[in-house]
Amino acid sequence: MKSKVLLTLILLLNFLLVNAEGPDSINAVSLNSFDLMPLINPWLESSNPAGLSLNPDIFPGKMDLGYHKETGDYKRVQQGDSIDHYRFRMKRYKKIENTFFYGDFSYDKSFERGTYYTNVNDPYRGTPYLIVDTIGNDTYDREFFTLRGDMSTPLFWNITWGFSADLNVGLASQDRDPRPKNKVMNLALSQGFLFSYPKLNMGFNFLYSYYNEDIEIDIIRKNTQMAFFQLHGMDSYTYHIAKSFNRLYKRNSYGGETQVSYKSGIFNSLISAKLLYINEIANDGRKAGDASWSYIKNDSELDGITFEYFSTTLIRGNSSIHRFHAYSKLNSMLGAEIIQRLEAVGDVGAANWITYGTEEKYYSMLIDAEVSYSFLRMKEKYVKNYEVDIALNYYGFEQGYYVPTREDAYENLVMSVNIDKSFYLKGHIFSLATGLKHKKNLAFTQNYGEGNFITEKLMI
Repeated sequence: MKSKVLLTLILLLNFLLVNAEGPDSINAVSLNSFDLMPLINPWLESSNPAGLSLNPDIFPGKMDLGYHKETGDYKRVQQGDSIDHYRFRMKRYKKIENTFFYGDFSYDKSFERGTYYTNVNDPYRGTPYLIVDTIGNDTYDREFFTLRGDMSTPLFWNITWGFSADLNVGLASQDRDPRPKNKVMNLALSQGFLFSYPKLNMGFNFLYSYYNEDIEIDIIRKNTQMAFFQLHGMDSYTYHIAKSFNRLYKRNSYGGETQVSYKSGIFNSLISAKLLYINEIANDGRKAGDASWSYIKNDSELDGITFEYFSTTLIRGNSSIHRFHAYSKLNSMLGAEIIQRLEAVGDVGAANWITYGTEEKYYSMLIDAEVSYSFLRMKEKYVKNYEVDIALNYYGFEQGYYVPTREDAYENLVMSVNIDKSFYLKGHIFSLATGLKHKKNLAFTQNYGEGNFITEKLMI
């Protein structure tokens, strides 16, 4: 019998910072005013930082300290038996003269215990080219910092420029041989423009992101070698036996997003479309003192395209907000294995990896679509009384591998209802929330051939 216990202790510290133009009022904003900002300004749902200029004249901030624990055997294969996650986060909107700002800082510390078959920081971030070992029951100790800054300032009478930078860096390590040490950096940049007219706003922005994960795997025990498995998609793999191993992931993403919104009276609607090109390469190598295979080798390359679309419509009355939202995402990936041989170069006995070609053997297709409706009853203009959310989500995923032929695919439908109620007692705010989620599998296919230990441990 599978069970999952999810315990979240949040709001150990939750402090609201407010900077509003005009006379201050103790009832002007509340603890949940920060979370209401995307409902007041739907441009905050887009990646265009120029949309900050459409914020109302309230500038809430939020600071919280939280603890989250998850345990049980209803989990993914490469997920640990238990996770203890600690977080400190500060975020705030601000305006100085005609320039709008948004800042976000967070510190995350977590311990993921009982992990198996993973030497990467996140085995579910969307690449089939993973490095694993078979010595399990590890503890992943992670420490990450995130710093984000957005700004939006007018250029001309109806043109606004915006810029956003989001940096996430951290370290992760395991406590048992073989011991991976992961250095992770994820940088996202966006530069956008907003063209404003009385009822119509149009915008576009350029997107770039860079992901880097440098993995060094060592064995502390003397005179010991272990097997390292390089997964190539589905149940295909190669392996090497050594005292150490190194891998480097480098991912670059380029693209853009365009937005159009219309606002008239109580009606406010925004549509957006985003297109991204993704390229990731995985390089391997060992330390020179541990094995003759000590030179950098190109293992694999992953290319893909992501298309996202969403539309949000808000209808705001005197004491209520109706939100209609539709979202869809299409992600197509193609993976290639790089064929190389270690050969002598020159007359001095040097050797290097020589590339003979690439073989495109892996593909995947993801479709994610959701429609949702939210109703909010307001206590005051920026103070929520209660909220009801209803959503229907379709998720389909297909992946395959050529020579030998492997494939699997599944489709799921998820229905959810959530209710959030706030209570205001003499300047104090209490919030209670509950939800119901139902998941139904629509289709499922598998073709793994004869299979191997990767099939048994990771795929089934």
